[in-house]
Amino acid sequence: MKVLVRLVQFDLLENTRTVIADTRGLLKNDSLSYFEEGGQRHDIRFAKEEVVLRRSGEFSSETVLRNEGKGESSVLSPYGVMHLETRLLQREKAADHWMVEYEIVGSDRPVSHMRLVWEITMQA
Repeated sequence: MKVLVRLVQFDLLENTRTVIADTRGLLKNDSLSYFEEGGQRHDIRFAKEEVVLRRSGEFSSETVLRNEGKGESSVLSPYGVMHLETRLLQREKAADHWMVEYEIVGSDRPVSHMRLVWEITMQA
């Protein structure tokens, strides 16, 4: 199904709000796909046990946020691959939005604390 997608990122350590994408996308069951303005593709899978965030571009990443236990974020850049631990703090899936709040952890401390909200509007 074709949808309008607006991704808003809240950096809870820096106390900032940024609109990452405001575009058209495709929604099918538990999957949402869209492109950022710069051409980077995003694929989100909101499964029962985990949420998987994939971004493809010059810097690609896959972030696995598990309901139980630790997850992992892998970032692929021209400089190599970096692996980081993730912790899912909250998730919400509704007809008009999806939301995840998570931390990226280094040395057992949060180095990033994000809330991502995908506002989803069905297209006629």
